[in-house]
Amino acid sequence: MFTNKHPPGLEQNAMSTKSYFTQKFADSIVSVLGCFDRVIFKGYLPFGNDAHLNGFVDGVLRIRRKDFLPMVETLSQSLVDHAKATAAAAAVTYQYFEGRRRKEDLIRKMLNEHPISEGLVAVLCFKETCRSVKLAKGQDRPHLYYAKRQQRVLYYYFLDAEFGLMHIRLQTFFPFTIQIYVNGHEWLAQRMLAKKLGFEQHDNAFVQLDDADQAQKLADRFPHLSWPRVLERWAHRVNTLLTSQPWLKRLSYYSRHRPGRVQHRPALSQPGRTGRPVPASAGPRHPAVLGRRYSHLPRPPTRSTLRW
Repeated sequence: MFTNKHPPGLEQNAMSTKSYFTQKFADSIVSVLGCFDRVIFKGYLPFGNDAHLNGFVDGVLRIRRKDFLPMVETLSQSLVDHAKATAAAAAVTYQYFEGRRRKEDLIRKMLNEHPISEGLVAVLCFKETCRSVKLAKGQDRPHLYYAKRQQRVLYYYFLDAEFGLMHIRLQTFFPFTIQIYVNGHEWLAQRMLAKKLGFEQHDNAFVQLDDADQAQKLADRFPHLSWPRVLERWAHRVNTLLTSQPWLKRLSYYSRHRPGRVQHRPALSQPGRTGRPVPASAGPRHPAVLGRRYSHLPRPPTRSTLRW
């Protein structure tokens, strides 16, 4: 294993810092391209901690705490029904699974059997254990608290005109956490096609570039895209509760964004009430997390783990 050591104070940015590998094999390298790889944006609706949630149910929804879970169970079913209807309208597969599957392999197989150029590829539904809400007995009345529970999780796969193959993961039970996956290489490939720049792409790597300097200029635009607008548009596309439920209409998954950077080593932190980023790893086979999410309300104090 090689370690790239930097002098103290030097910005460790994989987009601009020469690596040990490029220095060692400089004579054999024609050009170097620095761009984002797999990027995951994890979004939270701002319901805070247990006390904040109970206060919201009491003071805003004005319903009994024991009635909250039956209500969100109905909403959960509506999200699944919407996913089925969306797949049917696009004439693509909706499939439910229990247990682990290699989702990307399933999608690649579907695309090989039924090629499309753009649009919804499929909707997959998996039963997973995620952070959600349960009800417990309290001293005076029941108490809602955050805990893990099994629920249906929807995976929408798209071939997007701007981002290529991407997907959106939506937890169907409260607090409806969302995760949006894009690939910086796919985005750059679409941009180079639009600019009529010649290149050769093998799997998830560029092996030939006609104009490496121009490709790098395009790649540098990626962290400066209008991410809050893009992410919210995608979130509203799959989570219809954001428009159908009055108590969710004014809430946002991605209220504010600051550009991040690719790092050489995993940057581990957890989203808390300060709006810190979720665990990120910018290696070639791991997702990177770009930027931070902020809101006027506290973030849920949960530990997030990304697996790919």
